[in-house]
Amino acid sequence: MRGTTPVTEDTMTTTTEDIMTTTTTTTTEDTMTTTTTATATYVAAAAAAEVAEAAYDAATCSEACAATDGDHLPACPNGLALAALHAAQATHDAAREAWLASDDPRDWEVRDDQAQDTLREVAPDDVEAEIEAWLTDGDWDTSEGPLYLTACAYPIDPTTGEACAEGRVEGEVTIEQDEPPCEDGEEHDWQTPHSVLGGLRENPGVWGQGAGIISREACAHCGAYRVYESHRQDGSGSYHAATSYEDADEDSLPWVAARRRQARTEALVSALEDDYQDEDALRAAVDAALDEDEDATEADVRARLDEDEDEDEDEDEGEDDSEPRCTAKIVE
Repeated sequence: MRGTTPVTEDTMTTTTEDIMTTTTTTTTEDTMTTTTTATATYVAAAAAAEVAEAAYDAATCSEACAATDGDHLPACPNGLALAALHAAQATHDAAREAWLASDDPRDWEVRDDQAQDTLREVAPDDVEAEIEAWLTDGDWDTSEGPLYLTACAYPIDPTTGEACAEGRVEGEVTIEQDEPPCEDGEEHDWQTPHSVLGGLRENPGVWGQGAGIISREACAHCGAYRVYESHRQDGSGSYHAATSYEDADEDSLPWVAARRRQARTEALVSALEDDYQDEDALRAAVDAALDEDEDATEADVRARLDEDEDEDEDEDEGEDDSEPRCTAKIVE
């Protein structure tokens, strides 16, 4: 800001030491403390530079200086003002660098490719966490997989109110895909069946992926897949560890059905084996009942076993083990 402040001995003798000891005072009920901060020093240096610039603008050369063909005489007001301006600008620049490098809390302009906001009074050591919190505070759609979000924060110059390219801090977060619900309120039971996932029998479902791995698991309840990638590439070319989910398919659903059938079979056999000693007949009846209705109950199996027993009894009663009668006439 340019002005018309006259040059005096006082305005020309402002020194770097004077500016760098600018203080701010905090008063509490019991104590008063005085602290020097890089921010306060920078603000004071900027104000001093404005004063020096205004003084230089107001200063004029003496007639004697005008005759020296551009060389200022020692006492020339314009020459003294120019020297003071250069000193004030050097102090300003040093104070700005010190402010940028300090841990003083400051305001930040944070932005990504969709939005922009202001973070208030955040120390440089804490700003990355604030960026991440800002990124995650949204309604993100992860139905197609995890999202990789990046934003940058720029310190706001306390003397101009403008964002500075220097001191930029970048933050990034991964918004994981929500785990889909399992069937019938069950919790997912993630397993690694080789028959479904393939790969090595001793490590099914695990495959190499560049410098990392990709592993797959299948839920024993619903057949959905959980996929972990140690080096998943995002749109910018960066790599992240990520977990995503895939729907059940023609490979996992038959496996789930077979497991469910086996579990139901064993449950029915276990419940009825004390009443039916013939295990082969019992298992045959269970299989037949489940073939007819996958939700067959103990009563259904008992009814089938009793029906088979009645049929056996009928077959036994129909058999005639007596000697055949002789119908031949006796010839006298």
